[in-house]
Amino acid sequence: MELVRREGWEGSRRLSIRVLHILYRYLSGYGEKIGLAFAWLFGAWLFFALLFTQVGFVRSAPSSVPDRETYTIDDVGAPLNVCKEALAYSLAVMTFQKPEPRPLTATAKFAVLAETIFGPIQAALFALAVRRRFMR
Repeated sequence: MELVRREGWEGSRRLSIRVLHILYRYLSGYGEKIGLAFAWLFGAWLFFALLFTQVGFVRSAPSSVPDRETYTIDDVGAPLNVCKEALAYSLAVMTFQKPEPRPLTATAKFAVLAETIFGPIQAALFALAVRRRFMR
C-alpha cells in the first residue's frame, strides 16, 4: 500500500501501459495461447469481411460506356456483394495490399483503416504465440 501511495500521479500515467497489458492478455493469453490468438485473428477477418458487404466502395465505370468522364458514381457507393469477394478483400487489406475497389464512404475508409491496424497486430501476436510454443 505504501508503494501505491508514493506513486501518486505517476501511477496514473501508467494507465496506457495497463491497457496494453490487458489487451495482450485477452488477445493472446500473454503470448502463450495459440488458439486464442488465432481465434481473434480469424474472427477479425470474418468480421471485417462481413462489414465490407455493408459499406460503400468506388466501382469502376462499365467498359460499355464510351466516355468515362460522363459516367458518375453516386456518393453512397456499392458494397461488396459476394461473400468470397469480401473475404478476399479483407485478407488483402490485412496483408497491406491496396485492393480494388477503393473505399468511398467514411465508414468504409474507417473499416479499412481499422483492419489495416488490427489485423497485422493480431497476426504478430499469433506469430509470437507460435514462436513461444516452439521455443520450449
